[in-house]
Amino acid sequence: MMTAYEIKIEVLSDAAFGSGDGIAGFVDMDLEYDGNGFPMLKGKTLKGIMTERCDFILDCLRQYKNPFLEEYIVSRQRLFGSHGSIYGCIMHICNAVIPGKVEKWLMAAISQNRVTADEVENAITNTVVQTAVDQKTKEVKKNRLRTTRVLLHGNFLSSSLVFVEEPTVFDMELLTVSLVSIKGIGLAKTRGRGRVSVSLWDGSNEITDEYLNSFIEKVR
Repeated sequence: MMTAYEIKIEVLSDAAFGSGDGIAGFVDMDLEYDGNGFPMLKGKTLKGIMTERCDFILDCLRQYKNPFLEEYIVSRQRLFGSHGSIYGCIMHICNAVIPGKVEKWLMAAISQNRVTADEVENAITNTVVQTAVDQKTKEVKKNRLRTTRVLLHGNFLSSSLVFVEEPTVFDMELLTVSLVSIKGIGLAKTRGRGRVSVSLWDGSNEITDEYLNSFIEKVR
């Protein structure tokens, strides 16, 4: 029997993340979109961010010789697989998309011609124009502007977590602390763009604090 939880991502400042592709003559860097045309963050990308934070946390536990380090190392492999491999992990991370109820309402509004798809896109995204920089030399390109589409702050994304076997308390603690330590996603996150707040939910119940406090008790 599979177990499912939900990751909720609140976008606190305009966020730029996507496929790296653009629209010729309009957008150099576009967002990634789901099958209904709404912005999303790929599950693979989200997993990479979570894994990076998890490894940082384990390094901190290793540095301070935490007595539960070995248990958390086992959980790291159970959650994310061994380094460079997806095998052995018990957790599948789905794409982070506009929450289902919101997406259903927007789709209904579009189908009933109350709003257009372009109006919805303009309401939740924007384009940012900035001077293009050569990635090799780091010099500003003369007479060249770069246009990036961003997901506007105030929006939420939701990702389902599916476990093929019941996670342990150590698994849930490490997962939770990895999630809450994510403070930024996408391009220019070190310059204030893409700030986020991430929480973990079991149905309609938020369980972030439960496992975060449990982790804190073990690492004090």
